[in-house]
Amino acid sequence: MLSTAQPTHPDNVNALSDSSFDAADHADQNGNRSWRTDSRKRTRWILATISGVGVALLIGAGTLPLWFAANRLPVLDRASFDAGTALWDRVGPADYSIETEVQGRQGATYKVEVRGGQAVAAWRNGAPLRDPRTWRTWSVPGMFDTIERDVEAVEAAAAGHPEPGRPQVAIRARMDPRWGYPADFQRIEIGTINEVRWHTVRFEVLTGGDGETGQSAAPQRDEGTSVRSGGSEPPLEQAD
Repeated sequence: MLSTAQPTHPDNVNALSDSSFDAADHADQNGNRSWRTDSRKRTRWILATISGVGVALLIGAGTLPLWFAANRLPVLDRASFDAGTALWDRVGPADYSIETEVQGRQGATYKVEVRGGQAVAAWRNGAPLRDPRTWRTWSVPGMFDTIERDVEAVEAAAAGHPEPGRPQVAIRARMDPRWGYPADFQRIEIGTINEVRWHTVRFEVLTGGDGETGQSAAPQRDEGTSVRSGGSEPPLEQAD
């Protein structure tokens, strides 16, 4: 019996070959796109997971709100510093107590009582400081002295004459609008992770003898960044 199959026309062979190769190419391209898509999805998932864990840790440690608020503090320049000291010189009370929370390498809470413009007692984390020479550090004039050294360093660096041996710093601060004392202060050593920050927890005007108080203020906390310090921050005296 003679076969009735018709020979394949050369054009049909070429068409079949082209179609087969096109299909193979198409499948390969789809495969590559699918792999790339999966890779991108995996990358996004990993990054999202890492970010989520990081944010959770920051929130759990209480440092996320500190970090955001720290960057809201205005940059401190000479004019702002002088305005704060002038206001304090004009209206600052001679008798007051001030409590300051310091965040840094040796973070602590300091409280100082001032009478007649002189520091008469001080505490670190509730324990009394015995050396009278350390009491003034965390009084308002003592804090101004500390800040002014950094203001001078910033001015010298801006003028092209940085002080030898002193790190270049960026400073931010918020002066209390009523009294002028440094309510918040942040110091960053440029090019490092070294920072120090303090916040006035409570400021109270003392009007009489021991135990008698007048106007008091517990400023609304403007939390700053959790800090680590390796620079020249105010001396953190240890209680005896």
